[in-house]
Amino acid sequence: MIKKESVFLWILILALFAPFATPSGGGGMENEYSYNDEGLAHYNRAYYELLAAGKKVEAEEEFNRAVSSFQEAIKINDGFAEAHRNLGRVYTVRKNDELAVEEYRKVVELEPGKLENYLPLASALERLGRLDEAREVLSRAKSFTEDPRVLESLVRVIEKLDRSGGSR
Repeated sequence: MIKKESVFLWILILALFAPFATPSGGGGMENEYSYNDEGLAHYNRAYYELLAAGKKVEAEEEFNRAVSSFQEAIKINDGFAEAHRNLGRVYTVRKNDELAVEEYRKVVELEPGKLENYLPLASALERLGRLDEAREVLSRAKSFTEDPRVLESLVRVIEKLDRSGGSR
């Protein structure tokens, strides 16, 4: 049987330490989720507002802020796939496919069972002219779906790469 004094002591301890706890994805302390959210806000503003309005210089500044925020999230947690994915998106928009490939490879490494992770990697490799690598990535991606429409689409893209000179 638990004594009332023990319960009271535990409640007091929890009450003392509760304000210091920060729930995942929110709260006052900076964590990988808050940096990722901050990066997304900068990215969205740059892409959807500033670029759409033709304000390229301002958009570039926002993209720089987005990169910094995503990098901070990754510094805190290198295993945070969403921050790597978002950083890859910024690099893609900026046409820096070498860096995009690095980030998308990390996403595939962290979440290998998700088909959707392979497509941006293959696309960036294709833009770099690394067709054999893109083909390999898409071939691996086929193992993560049984959907005949998705498989057919992947086969068509692989065939397109083959026609472009990416066959072995």
